[in-house]
Amino acid sequence: IVNCMLPTLYHPPFQNNIFEVLTRDIVRQLHPELDMMKDYDQLLNKRPGKRDAEFAWHQDMGYWPSPKVLGVEETATCTFSLAVDDSLE
Repeated sequence: IVNCMLPTLYHPPFQNNIFEVLTRDIVRQLHPELDMMKDYDQLLNKRPGKRDAEFAWHQDMGYWPSPKVLGVEETATCTFSLAVDDSLE
């Protein structure tokens, strides 16, 4: 598995892609009272045919700093994932 952290920062052509646009709209619908913004993005690339390359579902909130540490009152988050596979269609 190749793990690319912050791909939109280091590869600007990825910025404002349709997935980012759609998820931004969904966030506004879910939390219209909050001025939320993208904080982090990540690209995971699994080599074709590597059936043992697993990335298990997990919960990241345990790794996030508390509101007190961040100096904020609200740490609401939304996480979105998009699985893409090669296709000839």
